[in-house]
Amino acid sequence: MSNERAIMNPLLLAATKAGHRWFRQNVAKAWVGKVLRHTGQTLTLENARVLHAGLCVGSGDVIGWTRREITPDMVGQTVAVFTSVEIKTGKTAVRPEQEAFRRAVVEAGGIAGIVRSVEEGEKLFK
Repeated sequence: MSNERAIMNPLLLAATKAGHRWFRQNVAKAWVGKVLRHTGQTLTLENARVLHAGLCVGSGDVIGWTRREITPDMVGQTVAVFTSVEIKTGKTAVRPEQEAFRRAVVEAGGIAGIVRSVEEGEKLFK
C-alpha cells in the first residue's frame, strides 16, 4: 500500500462513518480508439483520440460533499458542501494548480485542504 493510500483509505472510511460522501478521484489523460494491433508495449489505434478523465487538473485526490447544518433560518436542514482533499506524503510539494484549485473551492464556500495525515483530513469535517 502506498503512503498516500495509507492516508486515503482510513480517511475515506472516517468520512463515510461521519455521514459524508467522499470519493477517490483520478485525473489522467489516455488515448482511446479501436485497437488494430497490440504487440508487447506497442499499441496501434484507429480513430485515436485523447480521453481526459477526472474533474480537472489540480483537483484533489478526494472529492465529494460534506454535510453541514445551516442555521438559524434553516435550522435542522442539511446541505451538501463541495469538498476537495489533496493528499500529500512526506515533503511532497503542492503544485501551483493544486493550490489554485484548493483556493478556488474555499473562496466559493466549499471545503478544501491539503493533508498529510488522517487526523488532518478528519479536521475538514469536524
